[in-house]
Formats: sequence, C-alpha cells, structure tokens
Amino acid sequence: MVKTLPANRACEVVVFTQNVKASLSSLELEHLDLLLQVWGDRTHVLRANPQIQYMLPFEIKGIEMGVTLHHPHGQIYVYPFIPPVVETLYCNVSTF
Repeated sequence: MVKTLPANRACEVVVFTQNVKASLSSLELEHLDLLLQVWGDRTHVLRANPQIQYMLPFEIKGIEMGVTLHHPHGQIYVYPFIPPVVETLYCNVSTF
C-alpha cells in the first residue's frame, strides 16, 4: 500500500500590475514594496493552516510556463510537505 498525504495545498495568483509590458524586475520600489506586503499577508493567512509546511511565491511569465494571464503575475504554491529538493538543500545548509 502506498502512503499518500491529504490534499492540503493551495495555489494563488497575484497580479503585479495592469501594465502588460511590465515585469517583477521593472516595478518601482514603492510598487515592489506593496507586492511584498501582499505576499507577506498571504503567507500569514495561509500558514494559519497547521498542515502547511512549505510555501513558494514566484513570478510566472512566458508561453513556455503555460501562461494564460498576460498581465505580469506570480503564484504562491502551498504544500503540506517540504519538497525533497528543498529539504536536501536545507539539510545541507543546516549542517554548516
């Protein structure tokens, strides 16, 4: 029998700006500060679930990534486990 984890995960979309030609790196500092506040707020809300162990906010762009929303945006992935690659990297860093 294969062990599985309950489906306690989420994926949220955060639109950075209405300017379709902008990207995360082109945002003004004030706008970037606002975006970081939004990510912080979402992290605070999502981590209230005690089953959440890992969150990954990131920018997503380009057809290669399967983008269907053409405004600059990111996603926040939330998992009930730490992905093996991250756990391996964390364990290697922790030993120093």
